[in-house]
Amino acid sequence: GGSCADPGYNPANTWWIACMYVTGSGICRQGDHMDVAFHDLLDIETWVDGTVWKQVATNRSNGQSVSFDIDLGGAPQYWALFAIETWSQTVKPTEDVIFTNTVMKMARSAPSNSCQPTDMGATDWLSPPRISADGTTCCIDKMILRDEGVPATTPNEP
Repeated sequence: GGSCADPGYNPANTWWIACMYVTGSGICRQGDHMDVAFHDLLDIETWVDGTVWKQVATNRSNGQSVSFDIDLGGAPQYWALFAIETWSQTVKPTEDVIFTNTVMKMARSAPSNSCQPTDMGATDWLSPPRISADGTTCCIDKMILRDEGVPATTPNEP
């Protein structure tokens, strides 16, 4: 489906990725997009450089990448969201969406529960999150997102 930041891009029956900045109040910005295929492995990196948040998504299958930078003027970011977005309620992923080797670094020490999910789908699974002794790094080995009603295609294990 389409993109809130690029209404002219409206592919049907394909998967794509773009680095984006989206707020609950309807602000939506993105860089370029690229098509991806089932079973493509993607490396996704997000980091802050001064006041600029930088994002890069690279497809390991073909080396193609897209990026997006946005200057947020030093505004802190509080959430990391891992989600499956579909353009229609009738279109569902046919396989699990898997995130591996997730590392999140906080600017300062955070409470131990900051590494725990606050919301999960009924059929989602993740390996036990680990937070560093100093409370600044959260590591999750594997997350599996499953759209409700879609059979699991991956075992629940690290």
